[in-house]
Amino acid sequence: MLLMVRQKLLYNDFQRMIVQNNNNSSPDIADVPLADDGGGIAKRGFNYQDHFTAQKCLEMLQNPDQYEYVSCETHEDVVVKRKDLGYQFYQVKTRSSGQWTIPLLKNVWANFLSLREKFNGGHEFGFVSEQTATYGSNKSPNLGKMRDITRKGKTICNQNEKDVADKLIKQLQTYWLMDDENDAREFFWSIRI
Repeated sequence: MLLMVRQKLLYNDFQRMIVQNNNNSSPDIADVPLADDGGGIAKRGFNYQDHFTAQKCLEMLQNPDQYEYVSCETHEDVVVKRKDLGYQFYQVKTRSSGQWTIPLLKNVWANFLSLREKFNGGHEFGFVSEQTATYGSNKSPNLGKMRDITRKGKTICNQNEKDVADKLIKQLQTYWLMDDENDAREFFWSIRI
């Protein structure tokens, strides 16, 4: 009997707590701003990378005679092994605002140059983002022009575009700290933005 009375008192206390909490109206969780959205930002970046990887996997399934495999988070965010071209190394990045510029990509270039040395050249390096590449001033290397020219490729560019590419290569050679102009030229034409 004593046990039943004690249980009834605990139950009544619990009911009072529920009533008190319901009277203190809390805002809906969706209405309260996050203190830090680092997780959400990171997740958006991973989702973008996952979608790009899925695109490359679909290309591989559609053209099995051209691709050996697609791998994630190995030497780069995404690595594609092609049967005819060697490796394609991709850095996949998101940006919450603003456009990409050459200085913002300094670490990307450094990583690409390191991979180029490890794998003895002859491969492609791609920078993929949902943000556009900026068109800069004439005094600094222009990522927007570089993107447009390297997407077409050296063999398809007209003479004017090749002249612009030569100017960009000279500017980037200094930026990349490369002594050999031919080496800088080869690296330039191996990049896709």
